Amino acid sequence: MESTAHEKLTELWKIQQKRIEQWKITLLSAPKKLKESLENSLGVSGLKCEDFLQDKVFDYVQIAGIDNRGKTVWQDPNGNWINDSGVLYFCILITFDHGPSTLPKGTYRFSCKSKIDAEKTMYAFWDREANEVKEDWSSSSEEFAEKIIQSLESYLRIDPMNLSATPRKIGFITEI
Repeated sequence: MESTAHEKLTELWKIQQKRIEQWKITLLSAPKKLKESLENSLGVSGLKCEDFLQDKVFDYVQIAGIDNRGKTVWQDPNGNWINDSGVLYFCILITFDHGPSTLPKGTYRFSCKSKIDAEKTMYAFWDREANEVKEDWSSSSEEFAEKIIQSLESYLRIDPMNLSATPRKIGFITEI
């Protein structure tokens, strides 16, 4: 007996649901892959720093979300970070210090976005205020990690003695 239209559509729906779940798992793993690439590139994989004033220990590279007001949200990536166009918005935070148990610490937040295109995970900087991608999409976490490092190096080379005021934010980099 031949399948009904409903049965055929049900099979297509089941296939699509599996692909959606695969897509979501892949997309939600993008921030973690980027974090690992950055930790490896920076040589801080497995290292921790301590904020003894707040009695907490954390990684030098961290993942966070962005709420509707642009504030950092400390939680694991989840489906709420994905917009209706299938783009995941998140932050990467990189902390610097004079030593793991010393103050002050400087933390820089990078607003990022990720998407799946032709089954590849893509990464880009995201300027929340302008709501736009700031550069071309990178096709690997390693490539994008290098862009982050280059951007941060350029930012840290700004000499406040040669400017009327040091900007707190340049595009997608925010000092917090």
